[in-house]
Amino acid sequence: MTEPIYVSRSKIKGEGVFASRDIKRGEVVCKMKGEKIPVGKLHKVSQSGRDIVVDPLQISQTEYVNLARPYVVINHSCDPNCGIRQGNLVAIKKISKNEEITYDYSSTWFDGFNCNCGSRICRGHVGDFLGISKSVQRKYIKLGIIPDFILKTLPNSGS
Repeated sequence: MTEPIYVSRSKIKGEGVFASRDIKRGEVVCKMKGEKIPVGKLHKVSQSGRDIVVDPLQISQTEYVNLARPYVVINHSCDPNCGIRQGNLVAIKKISKNEEITYDYSSTWFDGFNCNCGSRICRGHVGDFLGISKSVQRKYIKLGIIPDFILKTLPNSGS
């Protein structure tokens, strides 16, 4: 089945991924595909200065995915319409045709940067999951868009 997405210019930053049709809440938008890289290899590449990993997505305690195009140009938003669930990008609200598809990079472990997503609730900074408010953390956990490897590190996680 063809993924309901296309790449175009983004108001957020550079290029972005957009819906080619209306997408229902709960629908899988796409699988976040790319080359799997063990954490040890990722750190060796980073330290060597070779720029072969652009925006790695951490998928477990020990593994990343070097996202392929178009997935690598899915932009961040502090008010996202998608989240990542078991390697899939899932709509967490209805997405209209031609609307930009976004997810909150802070729902993963992520190096920080200043945010200019343009959302009315923009936090001004993107960091890791522990850096967002407890209310947003609870919302994302309830939506099921926080990876298990992060949940296991949280206080009261039962681990």
